Amino acid sequence: MLGLPAPVLPWSVDTHLVLSAPIQRLAAAEGMAYAITADGKLHVVDPHATGRPRVTAVVERPAPIEGVFVTPARVAYLAVRERGLEIFDLRDPARPVLLGGLAMPDAARDVVAAGDVAYVAVGAAGLAVVDVRRPGGPYLRATLDMAGPASRVVLDGRYAYVVAADDVHLVDIRRPFTPRRLLTLRTPGPVQDAAVGGGRLFVADGPYGLAVFDIRNPLAPVATHRLSVPDWAVDVVAAGDRVLVASRAGGLWAIDARDPAAIVETRIGPDLGYPFAAERAGSRVWVAADPPGLAAVDLDAPGGPGVVARVPLRGTAVDVKLAGNVAHLFVRGPGGASAYTGVDIADPRAPRTLWEHRVEGYSGKIALGEGHAYVLGGLGAWRIAVFALHARSSPDALAPLEMPERVYDVHAARGHLYASMGEEGLAILSLSDPAAPVAVGTYRGGGWAHEVAVEGTVAYVAAGMGGLDILDVRDPTAPRRLRRMWLGGPAERVSVAGGTAYVIVRGAGVIAVDASQPEDARVLGAYAIPGAANDVVAAPDGAVVLHDIVGLVWLWPWRAIGERSSPRSTHVRRPRK
Repeated sequence: MLGLPAPVLPWSVDTHLVLSAPIQRLAAAEGMAYAITADGKLHVVDPHATGRPRVTAVVERPAPIEGVFVTPARVAYLAVRERGLEIFDLRDPARPVLLGGLAMPDAARDVVAAGDVAYVAVGAAGLAVVDVRRPGGPYLRATLDMAGPASRVVLDGRYAYVVAADDVHLVDIRRPFTPRRLLTLRTPGPVQDAAVGGGRLFVADGPYGLAVFDIRNPLAPVATHRLSVPDWAVDVVAAGDRVLVASRAGGLWAIDARDPAAIVETRIGPDLGYPFAAERAGSRVWVAADPPGLAAVDLDAPGGPGVVARVPLRGTAVDVKLAGNVAHLFVRGPGGASAYTGVDIADPRAPRTLWEHRVEGYSGKIALGEGHAYVLGGLGAWRIAVFALHARSSPDALAPLEMPERVYDVHAARGHLYASMGEEGLAILSLSDPAAPVAVGTYRGGGWAHEVAVEGTVAYVAAGMGGLDILDVRDPTAPRRLRRMWLGGPAERVSVAGGTAYVIVRGAGVIAVDASQPEDARVLGAYAIPGAANDVVAAPDGAVVLHDIVGLVWLWPWRAIGERSSPRSTHVRRPRK
């Protein structure tokens, strides 16, 4: 019903159309779009109008419209809650004509049609089968109890899939006026919608994202994949190789149905404290946590990731960066007595503290570059401490760097220091003299710059409600925005490796972005992680996410999911209290 020649994502739309209320259902036929809004109206939209999409008509009924199905001949079947089924002629998109209607035994929630038969989801009355050979005089031929309120119906040849009582039911409609319920598919969440295509059933499973079933044998469906989306999956449409999933958090998610990726296995490892930040070196991840201070997690440990070393510290480690065999830590001490601490990790099973330097602040950040360390003394601090590094010996404190605005994150790359300054955007400082950085460029793109990551000549800014800003920084004196992506919520942390950016989005988990072509960056998928994620560290073979409840989560790279025999996320759990 909905033709999709290429993925369509909310952050790449060139034009938009504001309707009377948020869209709840969407359909398309013969080049026209039909949108049901939250106020119960049907908007007929010409998406090909010159300049921008144009509403050609609005259908408003005495009761809310909840479902719509439009045939290629532009006959529209409407599920109008308390009024039942109504049939409209939409051949003239500017002048809808009511042809007929039929009261239903309960509230009409959804409708589809095939030939001369319409199937209506009618709440507690189940599935209603209506003879529509005469659109001016439809009549009810049968009803089928669905063991719960029916809210959605979708057809697949000789069968119908009906969403009722939070499950999906398979109905035999080979004899349309004597339907039979054959089996029930149960999923973890309250099912919101369903669609079929390419021998698969796609189920919008509320907070559990999109569930995919192989239904090539309808009587023996097999669950094959699960895909996370921000917040709740509330609506789904399938057409050929493309599937659109609507998220309650906002926007549409386009999925290639030929390889619906998902995380399908979770393993729980040993306990880990409350994690703040992490750095990865090969198969080991060094985690700044409370407790134990600094922990080393071996991702390749037999039986699953495991903690192989712990370094007690005099305070709480809130940030960590690696340089060779030294871990550089910001350690928050009691009463604000924080320290910039170095730990020798040459022998991962026997790490030892090398130095402790008193620094200002409570929750700081560290950047390493050009033989120097740059220590931000707290989120929103005005001063950056500068240290000259020496091999395995205590660094020398140099004159601090005074910033013109508050700084929330620092990152060093390619001879420059990048400072995220909240609503003031991004500042770029030259490290040609590493002991005395000099500001050379700024970027103010709106939003709130929380964090920045750099790969090659491209910078990625997690800009809060501004989404993800992708910048060309080949000329640091004049950074240029290549792409802005809205990701369904505030973008707060970002890490990039191998052309894939992983973005922590509040309320939406971790979003994987294919940035191999920065100007055409696209979302690969989402990892639903409940609660708050604290940090993300990208690598070519996946990402490590630190979470305030479940601890450490290891995510396979999105491109590789489906290529592995057992794609998964792996958790190293924090202790129970």
